[in-house]
Amino acid sequence: MTMREIRVGPFAYEILWDAGEAAKLAVEMKESALIAGVKLRDMQIVIDPSFPDDRTRNSVLHEVLHAALNAAGLNLDAEPNGITEEDLVVTLTPWLLMVIRDNPHLVKYLQRGGD
Repeated sequence: MTMREIRVGPFAYEILWDAGEAAKLAVEMKESALIAGVKLRDMQIVIDPSFPDDRTRNSVLHEVLHAALNAAGLNLDAEPNGITEEDLVVTLTPWLLMVIRDNPHLVKYLQRGGD
């Protein structure tokens, strides 16, 4: 089963499994390649399905964490001297828990091994 949507707190993010869209996003972000990326304004997570599953799973969770930080209103770039690791953990914990609870299909996807 390929995920089409996940929830990050109260927000629904569309999942786009599209190598072409991932390549476009990489250019926008000035990256040479992109496994996955989040488009916060469009509420989308773009994934290049041509990468190995283990790298893709890691990247999907990475992008979910970016979405959670955004939903929580935490902007690390705006306050480079005021955020500690503890602040980040305290902020992310409830959001990650909500994502896991609201998206059992995401948890199953991330738990898959080298299949």
